[in-house]
Parts: sequence; C-alpha cells; structure tokens
Amino acid sequence: MKGKKHSPIILVGISLLGTSLVLSGCGTKSSVATTSVQRTPVNVETVSAEAISQTLSFNGTITPYLQTSLSAATQGMLVAVMVRQGQTIHAGEVVARLDPSQNVAQVNALQQAKSAENTAVVNYQNAKAIQTSSLNDAIAAQNAAKVAYQNAKSLYNDRTTSQSQVVSAENALNEAKAGVTIAEANLQKAQLQQASLLNGGGTGQDLTSLEAIVTQDQQALKTASDSLTTAKQNETLLKSQLNQDQALYGSITEAQVQQAYQNYQAALTNYDSWQNGAFPGQNPYTAELNSLSTVYTFDNSGYNTLQSTQQLYNQAVLAVNQEQSQVSAANSALAAAQKNLADANPPKGSNAAAQAAAAVSVAQASLTQAQAQVHAAEQSLTMANQIYHDRTQSLAQMNSASVALNQATINVHSVKLQTQSQVNSASAAIKQAKVNVNSAASTLTLQLKNDEIISPIAGTVVAISAQTGQSVQPQIPILTVETTTPVMATLNVPESDIQHLFVGMPMQITLPALMKSYQGQVLDIRPQTNPSTNEYQVDVKVNTANPKILSGMEVQASLHFTTDQKGIFVPAQSVVLLSDGGNEVFLVKNGVAQSRFVEIGAMTASQYQITSGLKTGDVLVTAGQNYLTNGEKVQIVNDKSRHVKGTGVTHS
Repeated sequence: MKGKKHSPIILVGISLLGTSLVLSGCGTKSSVATTSVQRTPVNVETVSAEAISQTLSFNGTITPYLQTSLSAATQGMLVAVMVRQGQTIHAGEVVARLDPSQNVAQVNALQQAKSAENTAVVNYQNAKAIQTSSLNDAIAAQNAAKVAYQNAKSLYNDRTTSQSQVVSAENALNEAKAGVTIAEANLQKAQLQQASLLNGGGTGQDLTSLEAIVTQDQQALKTASDSLTTAKQNETLLKSQLNQDQALYGSITEAQVQQAYQNYQAALTNYDSWQNGAFPGQNPYTAELNSLSTVYTFDNSGYNTLQSTQQLYNQAVLAVNQEQSQVSAANSALAAAQKNLADANPPKGSNAAAQAAAAVSVAQASLTQAQAQVHAAEQSLTMANQIYHDRTQSLAQMNSASVALNQATINVHSVKLQTQSQVNSASAAIKQAKVNVNSAASTLTLQLKNDEIISPIAGTVVAISAQTGQSVQPQIPILTVETTTPVMATLNVPESDIQHLFVGMPMQITLPALMKSYQGQVLDIRPQTNPSTNEYQVDVKVNTANPKILSGMEVQASLHFTTDQKGIFVPAQSVVLLSDGGNEVFLVKNGVAQSRFVEIGAMTASQYQITSGLKTGDVLVTAGQNYLTNGEKVQIVNDKSRHVKGTGVTHS
C-alpha cells in the first residue's frame, strides 16, 4: 500500500438551495463556489496508546527426542543381528546376540559354588549334632554337680562327724586323767618303797621280760616323737600356707561370696534372655557375664581356700596336741617299765635308798607327763568343740561343691557359646555359600544377558555398524536407535531474541513439507551458542503424533508475545498514502477536519503503528478521510473508542 497514489474521487451533492461540487484527491484539492455548504459525514475514534505485541519467527529442524548407540557389554563374536536399518523396534527388544560359548567358566563357577553350598550344609548338620551331644554331656555333669552339692549341704547340716570328734576328744581327756591317777598311785608306791627302803630283785626270766618291755616302750617313744616332729612340721607348713592365702585373698566373707554369686546370676539371666530371644549380632551381655563370672569364681575360690586352709591348720594343731599326748604316754610307759626293771634288778653295790629315790623321781616324772597329757587332751577337746560349733570343714566341703556346681553351670553356658559359635559359623558358611551361588548365578545370568544387545528405547534403527561374524568390543557401537516420540524440533534462536524465551512457553510450529501447523512448548534452552552462527539451540516439544513427521524435516516456529512498551496504532484505512510517499491522516477538532502528516512504524494488513504525528486523545477520522480537505467541516456519524494491541515486525 505504501507509495501508491489514490485516484481522485468526485462527490456531487444536491440541495434545494444550490449545487456544490467538491474535488478531493491525494494532496490536490479544488473547490467551486456554491450557493450552499454541506458537511462531510465521517467515522472517528479517539487515539490511545496500546501495548506493543511482537511476533518472532525461527527456523529449525525435527530432531530425535532420544538417540542411543548400542554396543556389547563384553567382548565377543557377533552371531546374529535381528534388525535392519529403518526398522521400528520396541523398548526391550533384542536386536543382536553374541556367541554364548564363552560362558563355560561362569557355568563351572556356578557348579563349584553349588558344591560348596552342599558341603556347608553337611558341616552345619554336623555342628548341630556336636552341639546336641556336647550340651547333653555338660548338662549331665551339671546334674551330677547338683547332687554332690545337695550331699555336701546335707553333710553341712548333719553335725554327726564333728560331734564324734568331740566325743573322741572327751574320751582322750578321760584317758589322760586316768593316766594321772595311775601316775599318782605309782608315785605314792615309789614314795612308800623309798620310805621302807625296800630292795627289789627278780629272776632271770622276769628280767628278760622287763627288758623287752623297756625296749618296746623306747621304740614306741621314738615313733611317737617322730610323729610329733612330722605333725609340727605339717603345722608349720599349713601355718605358712594360711599366711600366704590370707595375703593373697585378704578377708573374704561369706556375704561377699553370696553377693558376687547373685550378681553373676543376674548377668547370666540377661545373657540367656538375649540368646533365647534370637536377636541378631553379638550378645551385649557377654563381657559383663565373663567379668562377673571371674569375680565370683575368685571370691568363691578364695573364700573356700581360706576356709579349707584354716580347717587344715586347725586339724594340724589338733594333731600336734594328740601326738604330744602320745609322746607323753610313751614317756610314762617307758618310765614305768624302766622302774620295774630297776626294781627287779638293782645294780650291785647300789644304795637302796638311792634306788628308791630314783624310783620316786621316775614316778614324779611320769606324773608330770600324765598331767601334760591331760592338758593336751583338754586343748584337743577345746579344738574339737570349736570345730563342732563353727562347722568350717563341712562348710568348706559344701562351698567346694557349690563351686563345682557353678563351674558345671558355667561349663554348660560355655558349651552353649562354643557350640553355638560353631553352629553360627557353619550357618554363616551356608549363607556365604548361598551368596556365592547367587553371585555365580547372577554372573552367569549377567553374562548371558550381556550376550544380548537390547534396545532400551522404542524407535527406529538409523545405523548398523557391525555384521554377523564380526568380533565386537565394549563401547564400540553396533547400531544406533532414535525415537521421535514425542516429536521434538530444535530451533536456532539469535542471541538478541533468546531473552524472550523460557521453558514451557507456547509456540506454533509449522512443517512446510506437510503444510501443517501444530502447537508446542519449549522443553529446554541449551546454555551454549553455536560458535559458527552465534545462535542458541532451543528444543520444542510438538503436540502431535503424526507418523509422517521424520527426523531432519525443516520447521518454522512463530512466537507471539506482548512487550512492556506502548505505542499508537490506527486502522490501516485511516492513513492516506500520498503520491510523494508521505502519509496523511485527518483529525477532527471542533467539527473541522485537520490534516496531519505522520510516520509509520510496524505495519500489518489491518493496522499501522504511528511513531510520530499523533498523540493520545486525538480524534482520528477512520472513514471518509479520502473525501476531506484540511479545514473542512465534518459531520461525525459514528464515534467509537478503539483499543487494539499492536504487532511488531516479524523476525525470521
């Protein structure tokens, strides 16, 4: 339209008063005097500023939405290619296969793993059998220890043995007192003989018998003295042992032992609860159980050792006293035998009075010895009474049986732990063997799967780069598959226009080859430009599934958007194009037409953008302007306000 000159149009108006002829054209106006003036009818609208809209156009091509090159996962010989170039395939479809004969090692590994699993199962069954047998033996020993403890406890409560020791000591004391009575009688007899100066004599047979008695009594005295020495040595050793045990264990009371036992039993209860609960992992009470077991064993053993050593020492003291009594008795018997021998065979030339005095001395010594025996017997009785009342020995036996019972109980738990550990190890071996079997099976399965080249996507085979019988390597493509579902176009966008695009923006896509247009949305904007064109590549999803759309087809995309700028837009027909290339519009002010030259910016078939010459609020003639001259009076037929969005220049 621009540059085209309008042809002059002649209007003839007739009225009752006269005739008026008006000629109007593009830039040339003439008039003839008339007898009357008629107003020209026009349509007008008020000029306003509208938001500027733009349409951008870009070129591009249809590109694959996905494209992948398929290669073998392992080295091998290609024995089959099941597709051809251009063929449509499905996701998961096998497109080629490798020679499966290379999987012999994996098959053998699987068989070996299964054999090892069978061996592990047999070992587990053996471990379970050993566990049952060992646990039964340990429980039997525990039951025997319980019986022994009950017997020792009964013995502790039965005081018959210690009471018999008291009775024996009382009898020994009575015998010693009887010996004193005899010694006193012998002394009295010797004193009477001394008083009467009695001289004794005897036959040869009597002397031989008396000498034999003296010899026997001397041997008895030696034996008793040796026993006394041994008893004193034993007492000394036991005293030393008692001192050592007291230095090692200190003073351990029965209450301490009972408390340690209760602590151990509590820990054992916690340990058994965990074990019986079949919780996974290490038993958290194992360390505490072992620690408290050690404390209890030490305290119980120490207490029993101290009690036992004390008991043995007390018995040694009693034995010394008894041996001293035996020595005293032997001395008395020897003295009596010697006196009888002396009385029966006094030495020649001896003084009878001297012999009698010697007999008195001997009898006096015998009495003293008998009195010493009484003293020793009294000490023995005192010791026996102490033993009877404190029951130390039987308590030691009962404690020893208790220790044995506890040890048997510990052994039961130890057997449980050891055999359970073996069972657990065998069970773990089975699990590991199963893992090995699964691993070998997975390896074989993976290898068999690796022998198959599978397409991960559905699409079209666009290239095949290997043939049957060819050796292939990993990472070396065998064929290429691409998909155009969904349909995607890649546009080339200049750097100056990329600012107007964003992901999700709607866009119209036209395929000239198909002469069809579709709606689409921006998928992504690639962040780098093409170095040769300095353009960005923008991917657009096209909303269609037309199978005729092929990769590589050219597309044209258009983008409509409104800017933040405003401009003045007028109907295209309101602008008069002058023959000199200028542009003229008519405004109406106070009923009179006013000519205004304007500059035009963006243009469409229906409207022009006015870049200068108009302002908002102007009343623009939109119809009838071709018949107007500047200053001509007009009649407004239709006045309307118009708000039209402008459009910019289309970019390609």
